[in-house]
Amino acid sequence: MSPKTIWLLAVLAICAYPAAASTYYVGGCKSGSFSTISDAVKAAPAGSTIAICAGKYFEQVIISKDLTLNGLVSSSADGGAGAQVFAPSSMQTTTSPIYELNDMFGPLAPVIWVTAGTVNIQNVAINGSTANGPCTSRNVGFLYATGASGTLNHVGYFGQGCAVGIWVENASFTPTAVTVENSSSAAGIVTGSLLVQNGTLTVTIKGNQVFPTSPEGSYGIFLYEVSGTVEANFISGPRFADSNDYAQPVAAIYGTGTSSTDLMISGNTIQINNASTEQDEHLGNIGIVLSVDGATVKSNKISGVSAGLDLGCRLATVSGNTISNSYFGILSVPAGFTGVNTFYNVFERVEVGQC
Repeated sequence: MSPKTIWLLAVLAICAYPAAASTYYVGGCKSGSFSTISDAVKAAPAGSTIAICAGKYFEQVIISKDLTLNGLVSSSADGGAGAQVFAPSSMQTTTSPIYELNDMFGPLAPVIWVTAGTVNIQNVAINGSTANGPCTSRNVGFLYATGASGTLNHVGYFGQGCAVGIWVENASFTPTAVTVENSSSAAGIVTGSLLVQNGTLTVTIKGNQVFPTSPEGSYGIFLYEVSGTVEANFISGPRFADSNDYAQPVAAIYGTGTSSTDLMISGNTIQINNASTEQDEHLGNIGIVLSVDGATVKSNKISGVSAGLDLGCRLATVSGNTISNSYFGILSVPAGFTGVNTFYNVFERVEVGQC
């Protein structure tokens, strides 16, 4: 076999297989790095790791393949800052197939937008909208869209105004799963599925610090037709977007939908800084609201709210919760309720006769 033939066969063999997954660097901490995260995402084969040097990146990142994004921590005199992604002035937008039916959120402008694949992101902070004003589109820090799975670990969202920190949804028949853990969101967490009876979205939301400023200041963790666990989170607030608007109560954790779901809400701490110890014809802040059957709510600590739990006359397992410094303990309790919970400084522990 001639050398030329051998060379041609080698070229054909290389072309027959995709480039091997590897680590691709972004920023100034390594020679030969990409200047933007987006460029590295485009160049990296599926299965690769994008190592992001500490620094500030002004860009929208769209990911449609299996990748890991890992923010690196600086050891220089800047105090150990990590990878920070800032929402650029112009971004592509999308709408949610879950929520557009009731016009709940409007156009979304995701900073890191996962459209497909399994994508794991850790140690990355996003700075979203920083000014209040007309909500022509809503900044989203991390968006996992239909068809995407993965884990967010030690990520953060900082921003104010028209924003949601972390958004996870699935509108297809193909199951997906997303974990959000050890992270912080200054604009809540929104999750949703259209097809809960097919088990299309399973979430694990664990060990996070959440400030409820979405939607419109209402909910800390919003769960629509999803299964999974909401465990060991610390939720402060919630607060109203408009302090004069008491049209409906707001909740630190809100589970809702039309079909029974397997949802576990346990071990969370909900601490509200505007305790209501006087009865009001308009309920303000509520710890946990259920508007779907089948949930389990146990071992949560809830304080400083108008009401600790609102069961919405739904069938749920509710036990071992500690509710303190509130007017109502548990609202809208269905017939046959047998849960054992602990109350401190609660004026009316269990509201009966409303279902």
